[in-house]
Amino acid sequence: MDDLEIRGEVSEEPPSEKARAEKEVLARAYACEADAEPEWCVADNTSAEGEERVLHWIRPSIEAEFIALRIARLVTALGGSAMAKQTKWHQKTA
Repeated sequence: MDDLEIRGEVSEEPPSEKARAEKEVLARAYACEADAEPEWCVADNTSAEGEERVLHWIRPSIEAEFIALRIARLVTALGGSAMAKQTKWHQKTA
């Protein structure tokens, strides 16, 4: 019995591969173009000039905020620096 089995950490793929695969699935399913007027995006905040670069526009939906947050966390877990942001099309619902 190897050390991984003793600790209960048996996995078919490394955590980074799982995170990368999940990010790709979410991006494929929920990403859109800016002309769809998305209310959320995932932005990379590692630019040397201090500018944010949009990695993914998130298609408008009830779960858009959750999806943007999840993708941003996955990007960060993979060594990047990203955040979920509301866009100029975000409408506050009171």
